[in-house]
Amino acid sequence: MLVNKTTKPDELFNYFKDILKTFPSHQFRANWQNKQFQRLKENPPQQHCIFVRDFSENYRCFDKTEIQSSYFARLEISIHVTLIYRHGILEIDGEESTDDNPSIVTEQLFVFSPDDSHDMYFTYDVRKLVANYFSSISASVTTIHEFTDSCKTQYKSRHCLGDLSYSREDFGFQEYFRNFFETSHAKGPQDAAGGFVKRQADIEVNIKTAEDMYQFAIQNLTKPNESANCKRRIFRLLARYYRA
Repeated sequence: MLVNKTTKPDELFNYFKDILKTFPSHQFRANWQNKQFQRLKENPPQQHCIFVRDFSENYRCFDKTEIQSSYFARLEISIHVTLIYRHGILEIDGEESTDDNPSIVTEQLFVFSPDDSHDMYFTYDVRKLVANYFSSISASVTTIHEFTDSCKTQYKSRHCLGDLSYSREDFGFQEYFRNFFETSHAKGPQDAAGGFVKRQADIEVNIKTAEDMYQFAIQNLTKPNESANCKRRIFRLLARYYRA
């Protein structure tokens, strides 16, 4: 709710002057981080992989023949998006990435779930699904560079960072770096990827559960068209997590 506040002009200008004191450093960090991210993404070292993670806005299921009362009791599906930038594998991608001829593959991994609690348990299970995918394609990855927003409940709390410290024991990665985008600078292809899937689901109309969304995506959205900026889309279904 917006609250009206009346002040004198000098108080307003002093407020903006205080904000501008911190803005240059904020913008410098954002620009520097973006340059480092682009450089790392374009040519990561061998056995290194880059993740960009984010939750997309929940998808609200609907039926074209729904009764009026069901509008207020729609099921929502959680969608977590992971952009993966990794070295190409000959058997999977048709091209082997080497030091002399690097071939970086971009993939989009989506996790659908009826669980609407976007917390550390959810993101931990997403990391587990990604690690299992790497095992299924025999990807040799020792180091992960992860980029996320600064949401405390999902990525930045002491519990989240505690989970991160067990990445070697849980997933076999030797090093796992988590980087946080500067405030208000976390928008990117991961948001477009989530929006695309939801727009396609709207066209389908008859999606009523997370299972329906998963089956629809597997059957229709796995292979991107030529204009898409990714090699393939991977979809996973995550059951509801019952927290203690």
